[in-house]
Amino acid sequence: MSNNHLHIQKQASNPNYSVYVNASAGSGKTKVLIDRMLRLLLKGNNLSNILCVTFTNAAAEEMIERLKGRAKKWCAESKGDLARELEDLIDEPISESMLSLASSLYGTLLLEAQKIKIQTMHAFCARILNIEIDSAYTNDTNGNRIISNAEKYSLLKRAYYEAMRSEFLQKVVRLLALLFNNQILFEYTVDLINQYAKFHDYLKDIDTEERLLGQIFQLFGFEQDFDWEIFLEKRIVQLDMPALYLIAESLAEKEGRLMKAWLISSLAEKKENLFEYANIFLTQDHKKRSRISGAKSLNERMQAQLYAHQEEVYEIIQTKKSYNAALHNFAFIRFAQEVFKNYEEFKREKGLLDYDQLLINTIKLLETSENRHWLLWKLDCEIDHILVDEAQDLNAYQWQIIKLLSEEFFAGIGAKEENRTIFIVGDQKQSIFGFQGAAPEIFVDIARYYKEKARHALKEWVEIDFNISFRSGKEILELVDNIFIKTDITAQFNTSYKNHISYRNTPAYFQAWQLNDETKNTLLDSQWMIPAESASIQRESIGSFIATRVSDWLKDQRVIFGSNKNFELDDLMIILRKRGRIYNDICNALSRNQIPFVSCGSLFLKDKVTILDLLSLLKFILNQADDFNLANLLKSALFNFKEEDIFKIAFNRGKRTIWQSISEGNRYQPTREKLLKFLELFADSSLYQFFYQVAFEYYKKNSFDTAIKTFLNAVANFEQQHQFAGELEFLHWFEAEKIQVLDSCADKNAIRITTAHSAKGLEAPIIILADAFESENLSRDNIFWLGNRLIFSSGAQYDDKFVKIIKEKAKFIQKNENLRLLYVAVTRARDEVYVIGYNKGKIGNWHELICDSSLKSDPLE
Repeated sequence: MSNNHLHIQKQASNPNYSVYVNASAGSGKTKVLIDRMLRLLLKGNNLSNILCVTFTNAAAEEMIERLKGRAKKWCAESKGDLARELEDLIDEPISESMLSLASSLYGTLLLEAQKIKIQTMHAFCARILNIEIDSAYTNDTNGNRIISNAEKYSLLKRAYYEAMRSEFLQKVVRLLALLFNNQILFEYTVDLINQYAKFHDYLKDIDTEERLLGQIFQLFGFEQDFDWEIFLEKRIVQLDMPALYLIAESLAEKEGRLMKAWLISSLAEKKENLFEYANIFLTQDHKKRSRISGAKSLNERMQAQLYAHQEEVYEIIQTKKSYNAALHNFAFIRFAQEVFKNYEEFKREKGLLDYDQLLINTIKLLETSENRHWLLWKLDCEIDHILVDEAQDLNAYQWQIIKLLSEEFFAGIGAKEENRTIFIVGDQKQSIFGFQGAAPEIFVDIARYYKEKARHALKEWVEIDFNISFRSGKEILELVDNIFIKTDITAQFNTSYKNHISYRNTPAYFQAWQLNDETKNTLLDSQWMIPAESASIQRESIGSFIATRVSDWLKDQRVIFGSNKNFELDDLMIILRKRGRIYNDICNALSRNQIPFVSCGSLFLKDKVTILDLLSLLKFILNQADDFNLANLLKSALFNFKEEDIFKIAFNRGKRTIWQSISEGNRYQPTREKLLKFLELFADSSLYQFFYQVAFEYYKKNSFDTAIKTFLNAVANFEQQHQFAGELEFLHWFEAEKIQVLDSCADKNAIRITTAHSAKGLEAPIIILADAFESENLSRDNIFWLGNRLIFSSGAQYDDKFVKIIKEKAKFIQKNENLRLLYVAVTRARDEVYVIGYNKGKIGNWHELICDSSLKSDPLE
């Protein structure tokens, strides 16, 4: 390590002042955070006086293990070795007392493990809420628990239909029924309620329908007493009818006839036929026509009058669109408000809490409860130092709690005599949890906030950049820099963008695989690459291509680029933007080729490939005539059919089902016998026994992984709770429950498959971006926030100018987050990056961005 970077790391870990670190991927931020904790402990601070907040439970557990690991090493070292290590850690003489403290630290960590406060913000809030037992806010949490996804979905369904039946909302429900079908409306409502904290705060000031309507009208530019009918009548009366009639007589036959008919009609008819009349002047999407038919035949004065009238019509129609948009907003938000109220009541009955309720209740407790002064004093006595990891992922509510906890750190006169500090480390480029309320600007603003606090308290405040990567090779980092610079995303950062520096001397390797319609692969080769090889990939078989490539790597005992290590399965991480068709394709292909893999992170059980296989088997037993399901079953790991095998069965079968085709002749006798065996097993077993036997026989190589165990438990619970229900009821129940399963990627010699979001904190020698040709659009293009104001889009056809502007802003924000997500994905790699693209990929996709930003892209036939 260079002396300069060692000095920067020591500066960041120095516990004598508060520090804000903007740390790029792989730059050793976790090491520095642990260094700072160790230095705090070596200065005599108690474990219980140090609070370290991180983003996930997994990260908290890793930090605790790393802290213990360093202390354990010190415990076993000789006095001389320990002294040298401490000298590398701190810039001050090493005393005998410090050596003694360091050598005994491991024992302290073991004996006082309960005092270690390395935890998520939600875990910290849960502890806070149980401090004051008599508080009105903590009564909700004592003896209660966080709601599960399955419980949440069930209660939201119940709350939704309760709102549907409300006699006070029938007018609202009728309007919404004209706009959406039942499922879409439910999904939109759930999307909004899932933004729990923001929606909760939004509703705080809305105690009546009148106030809600007034707020929405104001947002859309209307007075609260605005009446569309009165407005329209007034605008129609103000029109210069005689002049317009003269113009109509001079226009082309069709347009002139329509104008005259409307102009001589009654006021009621004019109002009724307004939009038909507007078609003369506006396009179908209500934009002004650049040329009105027949206008050229008019004299200059009449043309000016006609286009002035076009502007009048345009303004009236836009006002109507804004008015409709405001009414749609009112109807949806009022309905969602009722669902939210019902949902809260149902949760209270069952003693359940949302995660965000922990944040909201903690803020209430610290800001407005009667005992807030006592509680803040108690916390102030407990906490002298705060360390915040992954700070870019915290939202405004989490930062509000940290601000309250650290308020006395910068109180100046009257503050504790101890030097109390806050340490903040994060990376704007890795802020990828916008859907949870995080944003790069929050991370930037927090630096300004504490800098100003420190200035007023006459305390030292240090801001440091880490841009040296100990993980990725030079070529990978150059690619990342080119992407960020060429896309102008750096403009959002509070400081000038600093290019990455690779600490390693070994080269790295980047390769882009591009697919096309003729299934001929073109390899885009950057100038630093070793000679590329050609390959043939079909879009439908990305998984097959990856499986073949991995098998070849293992067979050839290939060496990882820039190292002397032979490739093993756990050297590869496959990263996806999202789970879906390509994820299933990859999992199926790896299973067919008996290549071990594990899915990292949390996902719905029904999305696990092994579970999809078991469900397809049950669906076949219930309905052998379902060709689509049987085709999927045959492609599963239970049968290992390929696409061409399915085609041979399905082609020219006439009116026969696939099952009938398999049942005839001897060609598919083994498959037929296996399916018949499943049918016999099902007839003699309970649902649980059936799935257990199938899983034991066909998935025992995986030793019943977490997904299968969770699935079998779910089946057992269903049979216990629904004793008289059938298999179809089970399928509906399982789909509705949305059970989640968390796979661990540790200690398994297997390929890791993960999404870019779940890849945070992980790394691998080799990364494949498998769906880089897909585009990251808005997950739901309907709910937006303007500060603390809620805006709802009922559909593009109903959007007025205001909503369109809000949407464009949201797309810009999403585009930037998409680039940051790409940064996270690419920087997981140490040595090699492979990117799979497609010549008809969506505009702005990752493959396109990477190829455009690489130093050179030469297509090779």
